[in-house]
Amino acid sequence: MLTKALSNFLPAPSSILFQLQIERTNSHKYIRNFFVHVFGMDEISMRVTALKLCSHAKEFSEMREKPILLPIKWTTSQTNFVFTFASAQSSVEQVAAVKTIFHTSRDDNTAAEFLSDLLFACPLKHALRNQLTKLFSDKAVCNETEVGHTKQSLLQALVLSLRGIADAMEETPSRGYGWLNDMFVSINACFQNFPYGREALKQEIQRFFPLLPKTLNGYMEAIRNMGHGVSPTCRNRYYLFIQNILRFHVAVMSEWNTQLLIRDPEAIRQLQIYAYKVARDRDTPWDVRSIAGLTIGHNARFLHEFDIYFKNCCNPLGLNELPVQAAALLVLQAGEYTTLAKNALSILQRILAVATSDENFSSILVFLSKNLLIYSKSLGKVTELHDSALNFFKLIICALQEFSVYHICSNIDSVRHTCSALLRQVLQLALSLNLEKAFKYVYALFERQKMPLSSRCLILEQLVLVLDVKLVISNCPSLFKMVFPKYLGHEDCVDSLFKTMMTNAFSNQSFIDWNNMWCDMLITTAKASDDRLPAVERIIMHSANLSQEFLNLVLHETVPLSTKLAAMLTIRQVPLRREVQILYKQQLNEALVGLDDHTRILAFRFVVEMPCPSKCFGSDELDAIMLYLQHNANNPSAHIRQLSFGLFKKALQRIELNLAQHMKRPIYSGEELLKFFTKFMAKLSYNLFPTANYGRRWISLRLLHLCVEICCRQDIPFIEKLPNVTVPYLKHCLSDSYEHNKKHASHLLCIVSKKSRLQPVKIMEMLLSLRPPDSSTGAYQLQVYCQSVEVEEELPLLIDITVYEPKTYKALMWCYKHLREGTFFAQQDLAEAAKINPLYGLLCASRHLIMQLNMDKLAQEMKWRQYISELLDLCMAIIKVVLPIVSSSSPEGYLPASRYNQIKDMENANVLRRRLKAKTVQQLHTTPQMVLLCGWRSVKEIALILGELVQRAPLEQENPDSFLLEKSQLSAIGDIFLMLLSETKHRGAFEQAYVGFTMLCRRFWLSDEVSLNQQPNLWVQEAMLMIEGSNKNLCLTRRSAGMPFMLQALICTELKLGTHGTLYKTIYLLLNICERRTSSVVSRSHALNTLRALYRCSELSDFVGEFVSRGVICALGCLLADEWSERNSATLTLAAIIVRVFGVERARSYKGDFHIRNRMTGRVFFTLYPELFDFFYIGLKHATVKINDQSSGNRSTEQTIQLEAMLLILCRLYPSSSEGSESSLNLIEFVPFLKSITKSHDLVTRQRASQIIANFVSLHRSVELIRKIIFHLIVLEQQLRRDFLLLKNNYSRLKLDWNYLHGQVLQLHHLYRVIRWTYPSLSCLVVFTLSQLAIQVCHCDIFVFIAIIDVLVTIMEDICDLNQINPKVMDAVFDVYRLNHDWVYKRCEKNATSPRSFAVFALHLNRLIFQNKGIMQYLKDFMEQENLSAGIEQLQIDIWLYIMFQNNKNTSKNISTNGLIDNFDIDFYRIKGDVAQYYDSLETPLREELTEIMLLSKRIHISVLKMRDKLVMETYFSPKRACRLYALLGLLPKQTLTLDEILDHCLIDDSNEIQPGLVLSVSRLIADYGVEQHQWMPVLSYILRIANPSQTKYMRRKASQLCDRLTQCINLQLSLGDVEIIGHYCRLVIILLTDESDSVRNYMAQIVNIIVVNKNKVFLTNSEILPSLAMPNFLNHILINLQQHSVSYLLRLYNIIIEPFVKCSQFQHKHELSTLSEENTELDGEFELFEKQEINLYCEEAYIVSKVTSCFKTVFCNNERLIKAIHDSNTLISFDIFDKEINPESSLMCNLNL
Repeated sequence: MLTKALSNFLPAPSSILFQLQIERTNSHKYIRNFFVHVFGMDEISMRVTALKLCSHAKEFSEMREKPILLPIKWTTSQTNFVFTFASAQSSVEQVAAVKTIFHTSRDDNTAAEFLSDLLFACPLKHALRNQLTKLFSDKAVCNETEVGHTKQSLLQALVLSLRGIADAMEETPSRGYGWLNDMFVSINACFQNFPYGREALKQEIQRFFPLLPKTLNGYMEAIRNMGHGVSPTCRNRYYLFIQNILRFHVAVMSEWNTQLLIRDPEAIRQLQIYAYKVARDRDTPWDVRSIAGLTIGHNARFLHEFDIYFKNCCNPLGLNELPVQAAALLVLQAGEYTTLAKNALSILQRILAVATSDENFSSILVFLSKNLLIYSKSLGKVTELHDSALNFFKLIICALQEFSVYHICSNIDSVRHTCSALLRQVLQLALSLNLEKAFKYVYALFERQKMPLSSRCLILEQLVLVLDVKLVISNCPSLFKMVFPKYLGHEDCVDSLFKTMMTNAFSNQSFIDWNNMWCDMLITTAKASDDRLPAVERIIMHSANLSQEFLNLVLHETVPLSTKLAAMLTIRQVPLRREVQILYKQQLNEALVGLDDHTRILAFRFVVEMPCPSKCFGSDELDAIMLYLQHNANNPSAHIRQLSFGLFKKALQRIELNLAQHMKRPIYSGEELLKFFTKFMAKLSYNLFPTANYGRRWISLRLLHLCVEICCRQDIPFIEKLPNVTVPYLKHCLSDSYEHNKKHASHLLCIVSKKSRLQPVKIMEMLLSLRPPDSSTGAYQLQVYCQSVEVEEELPLLIDITVYEPKTYKALMWCYKHLREGTFFAQQDLAEAAKINPLYGLLCASRHLIMQLNMDKLAQEMKWRQYISELLDLCMAIIKVVLPIVSSSSPEGYLPASRYNQIKDMENANVLRRRLKAKTVQQLHTTPQMVLLCGWRSVKEIALILGELVQRAPLEQENPDSFLLEKSQLSAIGDIFLMLLSETKHRGAFEQAYVGFTMLCRRFWLSDEVSLNQQPNLWVQEAMLMIEGSNKNLCLTRRSAGMPFMLQALICTELKLGTHGTLYKTIYLLLNICERRTSSVVSRSHALNTLRALYRCSELSDFVGEFVSRGVICALGCLLADEWSERNSATLTLAAIIVRVFGVERARSYKGDFHIRNRMTGRVFFTLYPELFDFFYIGLKHATVKINDQSSGNRSTEQTIQLEAMLLILCRLYPSSSEGSESSLNLIEFVPFLKSITKSHDLVTRQRASQIIANFVSLHRSVELIRKIIFHLIVLEQQLRRDFLLLKNNYSRLKLDWNYLHGQVLQLHHLYRVIRWTYPSLSCLVVFTLSQLAIQVCHCDIFVFIAIIDVLVTIMEDICDLNQINPKVMDAVFDVYRLNHDWVYKRCEKNATSPRSFAVFALHLNRLIFQNKGIMQYLKDFMEQENLSAGIEQLQIDIWLYIMFQNNKNTSKNISTNGLIDNFDIDFYRIKGDVAQYYDSLETPLREELTEIMLLSKRIHISVLKMRDKLVMETYFSPKRACRLYALLGLLPKQTLTLDEILDHCLIDDSNEIQPGLVLSVSRLIADYGVEQHQWMPVLSYILRIANPSQTKYMRRKASQLCDRLTQCINLQLSLGDVEIIGHYCRLVIILLTDESDSVRNYMAQIVNIIVVNKNKVFLTNSEILPSLAMPNFLNHILINLQQHSVSYLLRLYNIIIEPFVKCSQFQHKHELSTLSEENTELDGEFELFEKQEINLYCEEAYIVSKVTSCFKTVFCNNERLIKAIHDSNTLISFDIFDKEINPESSLMCNLNL
C-alpha cells in the first residue's frame, strides 16, 4: 500500500528503470521467517506496526518482504548509484546495494539525499529501512575510514526529504488520504530510535503543523459524507487514519512542547477544535478518542491555556467529555500537584462517577483501566508535597485503590489484569507515603469475605509483592485458619497466593519458622491423598528447589509416593540421588508396577534421568528398568507409550556412553552393564511373541532397533547372544498389520539373520495371493531374502546376473517374468486374471526392492537400464489394462466378461477371505470386489514405482552421460500421472497416484534443468484449462476425484523452493471461475472442489489465510445456485474453510456450546479477514429485507440457505474485551439485523440468530434488549386480548406473525441466560409478561406456548424463595398452571412436540408455592399418575431414576462393598439437566423425604410395573425408555422378580439397548440375596457374556462389579470344590484383568490385590498394582487352596481357564505360521480380506496361557503327572519361554515351528 501510494509522489514518467522495478516487485515474494530471524520481527510487533499503518497484518507482512520501488523522483536519474539500486532483484540485494552506495559515494550529497528518500519510502520494519536507519547514525559516521559522509550532510539530506514530503502533502486531493496516512506513519517513526531523523524533523516541523488540521478535517469530512449505508470497514479505516495523525501530533508535543516556536498558532487552535469533535464523538473508537484527548491537553499547555482547560475538566461534563478529562490527568506534570492536587482529585472523581453510570460499561472500563494505570505510574514522580496538597494526593491514591479493587473481579481479562497491576502500583505509592489506611483497607476486604475468593487472593498477592509476608499474615488470620486449609490444591488462585507468599517468606524467615508455617501445611495436604494432590505436588517441587532441607523432610514423611517422587526429581547431586534411590528401592519398585500412570512415569523418570548422563547405572537401577519393561511394554495408551519410549531412549543413551567407556577400558561395572544390555535385548526379542499386542510390538521393535544400532556403533558382538526365537519372531512380525512395524522387523532381520531360510516358492504364493496383507508380507519377505548374506534356497530363475546387487536383480527379473505373464493373461481375460494373478503383489515386491537400490549405480550397467526400461513399458501396459476399472463411473460394481467357463454348482465363497491353491481359485466365480482390488491396487503400486524412479533416478536432461530415465520415458510418466489423476474415479487409486505425482513434481521443481523446472507450470495451465473448459473426462460426482489432488501436488511441492507463486495464481483463477456466473456449473463445481482441497491441506495452512475471505464469499454465493452439485461443492468448501479458520471441532460443553478453541473474538476474526465484515453486514441487511417481505407470501428458501451458513460462522464469534476501543468493526453492529432475522420462517435460523444475539451483547446491553422485548410483548399481549374479544375466541381467524413472536421469546430465553437473576425486578417483569402472554397464546400456537414455558422454567430454576417474587407476578404464573394439563399434553402430542417443559414448570411452581408437605404430596401424586403421554412418562422415569441414583450413589467407599450406583452409571444414563436442576433446587430435608416416599410408596411401585407391562404392548417400542425402566426396577426396594427369572429374561431379550437396565437388577439381587449354589453357573455364564470384548465399556464395567460381588463368596466355592464354577470364575477374572478398558482392568486389579493381600499377607505394601502382576498372584492364591484335588480335576480346571485363549492362539498360529496348504481352507474361522484388529487390542492370548501354565507348574511343582499332562496338552504351542530366566550366555530353544 505504501509503495503504491508513493507512486503518486510525483507524476509517473515512462522510465525503463521504473518499469523494471514494477515488474520485479510483482513477481517476487520471499519468506517472512527470514525477516523474523534476521531482524527480530515477531508477530506482536508486526501487528502493532500494521495497525499504525492501517493495513491488514498479512498484507503488511508481504509489504515488508517485497523489494522497494524506486522513488519516482529518481526514476529518470542517470546516476550510477540509482542503477546500482535498480538492479537489485530482492530486498536482501537492496540492503547490500544501499550499503555499497553509502560507502562508495562519500563525497556525493545527492547519494545521501537518494538514500534519505528511500528511507521514508520504506514501510515500517522493512529490512531496507532498518539498514538505512543504521547508516544514518553516529556509529556509521564514526566508522567511515576516509573523509566522507558527515552528520551535517546526512541531516541535510533528511531535511530535504522531509521538505519534499511536506510540499507534496499540500496537494491532498490528488495524493489521496491513504498516502497521507502512510507518510505521517513513516515520519512518526523518526521518534523511534532514530536520533538523526528526530533532529531533522525538528528543523522541518514548522512545515507539517499547517497540514495537520487540514488533513484531520479531510478525514472527518470523508466519514461524514459516507452516511450510514457505507462499508463499516471503510469507516474504520478512516478512524485509524485519524488516530495516526493525532498520534504524530502528540509525539511532537511530548518531545518538543516547550521548545516549539510556531509561526502560526492558528493551526494549533484549529486542530484543537477538530480534536474536541473527535473526542466527543460516541461513534469513534475509544482509542482514537483517547489520543484526541491527549492532543487537547498538550495543545492547551502549548497555547498557555492549561489552567483554564484543567479547571473546566473539574466540572461534571458528562460521558462525551470523558476522554478529555482522562487526558487532563495524564498531561499533568509532577511539579503541578502542589497547586492542582485538589483539582486532580476532583477530575478523577468525576471520571469514576461517569464511568460507573454508563450503559456501555465494558468498553469504558477497558479504556479507563488502561489510562488509570498509566496515570498511576506518573504519580511515582511526584515528590515534596505538604499539607493540603499531600492530603489530596493521598485521596487520589485511595480513589485509584477503590477503582482497582472494585474491578479486579471483572469478567473481562484485560480489565482484571490491568487493575491488578494498578493496585500493585498504588500500594507501592502508599508504602512510600506511609499510607497505612490503604493497607488496612486491603486487610478488611480479605477478611470480610464478601468478594469472590479469586479476587481476594489476587488482591492479597499484589500486597505481598509490596509488604513483608509476616505483616500480611498477622493482619489476615483467615489465611491459615480457613483459606489455605480448605482451598489449597482446589483453587488456582489460592495455589498462586500460597506459592508467592512462601517464596517471599523463604528469604526473610529461618528454615524452622518457614518449615513450620508453610511446609507443614503442604505435607498435611499431601497426606490426604485426594484430588488436590497434583496441584500440591507442583508446589512441593517448587519448595524442594528452594530448600534442600525441605526435600529431606518430604522424603521422611508418610506422604504418597508420587509426592516423594515429585520432590526426588528435583535432586541434582548425584551422590544424594543414589542414596535416596537405595533408601526407597522398595517403594520405587512398587511405583513402577502401580496402577497410577503418573506415578509410574515419575518413578521411571527418577530411575532413568540423571543430572550427569555419563554416570553408570547401578544394579538397582538396571533391575528397575527391566521391571518397568516387563510390566509396562504392553500399555495400550499411546501417550504413556510415547513417554516410556522417550525415557527408554534416554536410558539407552546413558548405556551407550558407559559401554563406549567400557570398550576402551574394561571395568567390572561395564561387564555387568554389558550383561544387562544383552538381557535387555533378549527380553525385547521375547516381547515379539505371537499374539503380542500392538503396544508391546511397537515399543519392543523400536527399542530393539536402537539396541542393534548401539551394538553396531560400538562394535559389540550381539547376534550370537540373542535368543533363537529372535529370527522366527521377527519373521512373524513381517505379517504385522502395521507397515512401520514391518519395516523395523525387516531391517532387524537383515542384520540378525545370517542365513535366510525363506522359500522362494512360498514367497511367490504370498505375492500371488488375493489378500493385500499377504502380498505386503510377501514383499517384505522377498526384501529380507535379497538382503540376506546367505540363502537356503536359490530363486528358480536362470539368467545372467549383474555386478551391482545380483541377488536383487535376479529377484526383480523373477517378479518381472510373472508380471509379464499376468499382464498378457489380463489383456486376454481381465476377470480371470484378477482372480489368478492380481499383479499388485508382484508390483509391491518390485517397488520394495527398487527402493533399496542406488540409482546412480543402476545407470552404470546396461542390464539394469534395460530392466528399468522394460519395467516401465510393462507398467504402461498394465495401466491400459486396469484403467477401464478405476475410470468406470461405478468402479465398485465393474465386472468384465470372462471367456472361461466357471463351475456353477460350487459354493460362491468369498475367495478373498481364504488362502487357496490356484486350482481351487480357478473354479470360483469372479466378483467385482476381486476385479476392483486388482485394478486400484495395481494403479497404486505403479504410481509409487514411477514416483520413486523419477525422484531418485538420474535423468537424461540433467546428466546425458549417465542416466536411467530417458526424456521420452519421463514424458510418458508425466502423461500417465495426468491421465490417472484426471480420469480415475476410485479414491484409493487417485490418492496413491497423487503420492507418486508429488514425487515427480518435487523432482521437477528442484531441478536445475530449465525444461524440467518449467514443466509443473505447464501442467498447472493444462489443469486449469481442463477445469474451465469442463473436460468431460473429469469426474464430478466424487468431488472432482483426482483433479484437486493434481493441483495440490503441483502447489505443495513448489513450497520447497521457498516460493508460492503457483498457489496464488491457481487460487486466483479458481476464485475467478467461481465468481463468474457466466462459467458453466461443471466448471464452478470443479473449482470449488479444488479450493476445498487446498483449504484443507495442512501444508498450505500458512498461505491460504489471505484467500479465506474470498473463499467464504464465493462459497456462500454458490449456495444459491440452481444445480445441486454446485451447492453441494460449496457446502463442502465452506466447511473446509471453517475448519481452517476455527480448527478441528473439539468436544462441546454439556450445554452444547462450542469449545473455546473453536471460537474467536470478533476483533481477531475481522482483523484477519476484514472483507468479511462488509460482506456479512450487507448479507444480513439483505436477509432482513427478505424476511420483512415474508408477510407478502414470499417463502423462498434461497436466502435461508445462505443466511444459515453465515450464522454458522457468526455463532463462533464473541466480543473482545476491547470491543469499541481499537476499532469500529464491532459485533454489536450486526445485532439490529439479527433481531429482524429472529422472525424468519425457518426454526433453526430463528434459534441460531437468537443465540448469536446473546453472544454478541454485553450484560448491560442485554438488560436494555430485554426491556425493549418486554415492552413489545406487553403491547402484543394487550392487542391479542382485544382481538380475542372481537373474534369471540375464534382463534383460527387471528392474523399474527407467529414466527416474530417465537423469535422474541427465543431472544428472551438466550438473553436471560446472560443476566440470570442479577436483576430481580426485571426478571419478575419478564415472568409476569410471559405468563399473561402464555394464557393468550396457548390456544393458538402450542410451539410458542412451549417456548414461553421454557423461558419460565429457566427463570424459576434460579428462584430459591417465594419472597423473591411479587405476589401479583406469582398469581400470573399460577394462572398458567391452572390450564388443563391433559389438554396441554394432548395438544403437544398432536403437534409432535414434547410437553416435558410444562410438567417441569409445574414442578418448580409447586416447589415455590407449597410448604414441605405440599411439595411432597404433589410430587407423590405426579409420580403416581398413570396413562400419561410418552414424554411425561419419560420425565417420571428420569425423576425416579435420578432420585434412586442419588440414594444409592457411593453408599460405601470400601471397594469390596461398593454401592450399586457410582458416577460411571450416572454418566452413562445422561439424565437431562432439567431433572438435576429441579432436584438440586430442593432443600436437603426435602430430598431425603422424597427419597423415602420413592422407596415406600406402593402406588409408585405399581406404576413402574404397569409401565413395564405396557412396554410389551406398545406399537412404537422405545429401547431407551425400556432400559431406564428396567434400571429403575432394579433399584426399587422390593424386587418382583427372582434372580432366575431375571437371568431368563436377560437371555430372551438380547437387545443391547435394554441390557444396561437388566444388569442393575441382577446386581441388586446378588447384593441383597447372594447366589445360591445352583445359580452360580447361570450367573457366571451371564457375566462372561456381558464381559465379552464385543460388549460396551459400560457393560464390561458392570461385569467387573458383578464379579466383585461373587468374589466375596468365592472362599465357600473353594471349599466345595466345584471345578466348573471355580474354572469359569477364574476365566472371568482373567478376562476382566485383560480387558481393553483401563478402568475395567484397574478396577478388577484392585479387587484381586485386596483379596491376595488380606488373605495371604503377601506382596508389597501397595495393593494397587498392574493387572499383569495381579493375575499370577490371584491364580496362585486360588490354586494353593486346591492342592488336595486329583490330576484330572486340576487338568479340567486348567482347560476351562485357558480355553478361550488357547483357541485364539492356536488359530492365529495356524493362520500366520503354517504353510499355504489346502487344509487351511477347512479351518473353522474365516480369513479376512484385510487384517482387521481384534475387538480387544490389549489381550495377549499366548502370554495369558503362559502365565496360567507357569502358575500351575509353580504351585503343583511336585505333581509330575499334572506337569506332564499340561505339557502334553500343549503340543501345538509351548509358552514356557515367557517365564524362564534369560541366560545371556546360552539362548533358549523355541518350541514354535516357525
